[in-house]
Amino acid sequence: AWARPRTCSRPASSRSTRSRRRARESRTADDPPERTVDRKAQKRAAAEARQKHSETRKPLLTRQAALEREMEALGAEKKTLDEWLASADAYLDDAREEMKAALVRQGELTWTLARLESEWLELAEKLERLVS
Repeated sequence: AWARPRTCSRPASSRSTRSRRRARESRTADDPPERTVDRKAQKRAAAEARQKHSETRKPLLTRQAALEREMEALGAEKKTLDEWLASADAYLDDAREEMKAALVRQGELTWTLARLESEWLELAEKLERLVS
């Protein structure tokens, strides 16, 4: 069956206001003023540390995002090139010079992608060290 909610003789709003007031009064009576200043200094120091941490990480994150965009673009170019090299059109007599150029470009892309990936991994390690 349906249970009736408990009721209290005092309205809910006055109950919460009173309990908040009591908590505030007990805090101010127990906490000396220098402790409040210490707390502010601690908060300020923590905020400065967070800001410094953020300023240290931001250039690394920006570079990492740029590397990801560059790797994505080069990866798409390499995929298109690989698909063409896998097709029969690449091995026609008419496409001999184009194939040589494509093979050179494929080698350049492979090397560049490996270098970019290595740099990305180094940045990821630096970011991980900053977190821990």
